[in-house]
Amino acid sequence: MPATSRNAPTTSPSPGTTSSAGLRPRAISPSPWPWMRRRPSSPGDRAASGHYSLARGRGARLALVTVTGRSGPGADEAASMRARPPDVRLHIALDCLDDPLTLRRQIALKMLLNAHSTAVTAALGRVVGNTMTSVSPSNLKLIGRATYLIMTHVNDTLGCPEWSERHGPAEPVTFAEANAVLFDAMDYVREHPAGQTAEVALSIVRILEAARRRAFVSWDEARAVVDAQGLAAYLLAHNPALGRSPEP
Repeated sequence: MPATSRNAPTTSPSPGTTSSAGLRPRAISPSPWPWMRRRPSSPGDRAASGHYSLARGRGARLALVTVTGRSGPGADEAASMRARPPDVRLHIALDCLDDPLTLRRQIALKMLLNAHSTAVTAALGRVVGNTMTSVSPSNLKLIGRATYLIMTHVNDTLGCPEWSERHGPAEPVTFAEANAVLFDAMDYVREHPAGQTAEVALSIVRILEAARRRAFVSWDEARAVVDAQGLAAYLLAHNPALGRSPEP
């Protein structure tokens, strides 16, 4: 076996060639973080394009919201707007020099979307007083929220002067009582579909109608009242304070 000098120069295979071990050397990427480089057509891009086409096909208007630390959109945002131009564009520029995790941008976007959803909910008539009664009790958190809404609106109505003058005083309902009525309403809606968020309205109307009539009220009777008047109009008729502007 021929001897090999320790100081003999060694050569590395050039890119594109195969070494003696049969392995092809990996070419060095021009970017130290290739996984962070934007791909031309990612699943997110295709999903956005599909949503855009679906909305446009149904005649919906589109809005584009960008939250950046610059005075204008970057190259990717500008290209997206040229490919899919929005009807409304809102850009929020923040001073985010000390925001490496983009927390400020995410909070700003969340505040904007919360305000938008609140305005849409109010425009759809799903806000009574200062509460959103359109709640689907689909988990423990929402069941607790729906129970609180039922208890609050029932007790506010039972305690207002107009109710006492017309129907006499009434004992307020407890959280446990409101929760029991809610679960009964959930069973009724499961067997008699009345909308995804009908449980709260049905529960409020059934409790108040039973107190007003001083008699048993069925779910079908409560649903007839909700369908004819709507929850907001029903509560306003019995508790006019809901329509008054709050004192400054």
